[in-house]
Amino acid sequence: MTVFLDDERLNGPHVARLSARPQRVALPISANGPKSFEDIIQLECQIWGGAANVILPVTEDGSIPEMYRAILPGSQIDAVKGLGYDPEMSMSDAVDLNYSRETDRDQLAVGLLPYKPTQKQPLVEVANLSKNDPWYEIYLVCLGKLPERIDSDIVRAGSWRQDISFSDFVEIRNMPLTGSLEDLLSRMNPMTRTNTPRRLSMVQLSYAATASTAIRSGHPVLPERWYNRYDAGPNILVVCSPGSLDDLALLWNLRSAHGDFYAVPIGIPYAKFSTEAVQKIKSDPGLARNGISPNSLYITSCSVSTHDISECLGNLSGVSICSPDEMLSFGTVLGWSREDVLVWKDVHASFKPFDPALHREALFQRNLNRLLIMRSDIAVEDSPLPVSGDYRVESTNGIFYNGSYNSWFSPVEGERIRSVQWPSHSLIAQSLASARGLRFRESAPGIAARILVEKVGDLNDLGMLCHAPLLQLLESMAARQGFNWYKDRARREGHEPDLVESVGRSIDELPEKTFQDFKIVLGNSDKATKYWLAWAEKASIILKGFRIQCPECGARQWIPIKSFAPPIICRGCSKTIDFPFGDESVAKFQYRLSEQSRRVYEVDAIGHLLAARFFHWIFEAGSKGQLIGMHPGMSVSKTDGGNEIGEADLMMLTRMGEFIPIEVKRTAKGLNENEIRKLEILSGALKSPWNGVVVCQYVRDVDETSLTSLVTRNRDGTYQRIVLTYDQLLDPHPIWALGGDPFAIRKLTDKEISEREKEFVTSLKRRAEEPDTDWQAYLMLHRHSRPQSNNQNGSGS
Repeated sequence: MTVFLDDERLNGPHVARLSARPQRVALPISANGPKSFEDIIQLECQIWGGAANVILPVTEDGSIPEMYRAILPGSQIDAVKGLGYDPEMSMSDAVDLNYSRETDRDQLAVGLLPYKPTQKQPLVEVANLSKNDPWYEIYLVCLGKLPERIDSDIVRAGSWRQDISFSDFVEIRNMPLTGSLEDLLSRMNPMTRTNTPRRLSMVQLSYAATASTAIRSGHPVLPERWYNRYDAGPNILVVCSPGSLDDLALLWNLRSAHGDFYAVPIGIPYAKFSTEAVQKIKSDPGLARNGISPNSLYITSCSVSTHDISECLGNLSGVSICSPDEMLSFGTVLGWSREDVLVWKDVHASFKPFDPALHREALFQRNLNRLLIMRSDIAVEDSPLPVSGDYRVESTNGIFYNGSYNSWFSPVEGERIRSVQWPSHSLIAQSLASARGLRFRESAPGIAARILVEKVGDLNDLGMLCHAPLLQLLESMAARQGFNWYKDRARREGHEPDLVESVGRSIDELPEKTFQDFKIVLGNSDKATKYWLAWAEKASIILKGFRIQCPECGARQWIPIKSFAPPIICRGCSKTIDFPFGDESVAKFQYRLSEQSRRVYEVDAIGHLLAARFFHWIFEAGSKGQLIGMHPGMSVSKTDGGNEIGEADLMMLTRMGEFIPIEVKRTAKGLNENEIRKLEILSGALKSPWNGVVVCQYVRDVDETSLTSLVTRNRDGTYQRIVLTYDQLLDPHPIWALGGDPFAIRKLTDKEISEREKEFVTSLKRRAEEPDTDWQAYLMLHRHSRPQSNNQNGSGS
């Protein structure tokens, strides 16, 4: 698929991840409500996938805290108990705290293990602490707890024998003990492989990675709303005050998000919190080692302020103190997951939720509840959906949220073929904008730029235009004959010329350029010029043709080679021109802009494409890019009608559901206060974390101070607005180097610009000398020279 936010349909084979899992629910609870925190945990530890369910602390009147409301719709939580039918999770009603936790469509987790196995049973240790122990509730949250007997409703729903017990499947070892940090760390250490009630409930279920594996410098260049969350991963410590339901729910939910694979997330009573305790956790082998980060542990709390935590720790290094909303997430349970190649036809594909070969034992040799509600998640690797807290959109037979298409099924339907319909990039962007009260419309520059790129091939091919002298020549070819003087005078006077007047309204009004004109801007190289002209003609950048004159009336006309087919009819007298070349022995070919290129210059969109190419290189490099797509011209307005809010010359949509607008100007003089104000108004409506302006000039040709003044930063040093010029845009291979800043204003010297332009010509000559092959063929055909061996026949000594 293209990188544009267009209506291209998903077709052909595409890799998809298919997951089947038990449904995840949010369980509201209030401090003085009818439900006990301990009872909820005991029940969830019996249910398959129960440890991944969310405990939702609410107020006495059933109101959900904003910290949870902000992320619930876009998270992998399928329903909130006590809210009734709310598929898009608008949460407009108060929660009914007297809801019934029905288990008739859940599965007994221990029932997926062999019944009375002949070999040794798995051991499950249940920690029993005195309720007066300050660690009691933290052990309860981190390890879970099982009752003496299996819940009677679960027994009835699964049609189990009435005398069924945990001991029929596992060995239960009750451990009376006194709580301590050292003991809790040892019990959660993944190396001990001790089964806990929480781990028991997640039998056979896998999690997606929840932490970044990159090298993090601790100083992001662009604002990343979830930076701390991904940097922390599971390495989180929650400081818990006595009786704080919010702290305990936060700790439970963090372990639900990250799984029970590490000794973290972990909690600690506020009375036991100290520098020594934090040092013990930091040095514990049970911490996750994800990439390289300056912080090995993040500390948070709902009841203890960040100031009080900081006062306690002093200048301890390697830790970061954050608010709970920065750490809160619900993660992604992959369950029974597999990668498969789905074949799409006009956005439709067929699939099976279950792969019976992988899960035959659980499906056919275990007592699986036939009424169990399972969830199928589908994510297409090269057509991602936004992972945003507010993106939950109902569709045909399913809902899009948490970056996946989600639908429900029962185990008996697991092998039945089902159908999925995938949205285009445009529909994804439109649906996300609609959820935020906005409407998008492709602008005229966006249409012209998109059509040209479709002709060229892709954004990477626009590197053939990254040469300032060539861009100046092409711009002059877009002007109506005789209007170059007008544009030059207007720019000298400090304002932009009227494009409607200066750009030809059809290719018949455009001037022609000769081979020699292109040769001058391409280093006077015949080889480079021939190669570029051949590419440009094939890519519909230019047209090759010739001018003829009617011998009868003297009328002149220009004919593209593609349209040359005798007989030629004179446009002036309508007579046939039998001898179009007269007595000339050789036709003198000339070049004009194609209609697609003319339209791009008419709406001043060539800079949009250069900016799109730059950001594509920066954000889409590597195996997994950061963008869902971009568009070189998008108009934004409110869904309830009214005037246009603004128009983005380039609109980017990130995988995190962020819209980024970019303003493009041909010269720095176009970036006046009014234009900047319009960009800020548009960014505010889009709730963009940052925006940018692009100037299609080198820094040497403008006032550098005026550009620097346009750059704005947030308090943490990240960009709020970036500024790009030809110094970055025309870089043949833009790259975001480790620890680098690709958006910093660069001022190339005259020598550096000259060397860049010479290298552009040299690269064209190299390509002209090589066969038209792909990158793999190039590598395989260019073998490295090896030192000559004395043994020419290659036989062993």
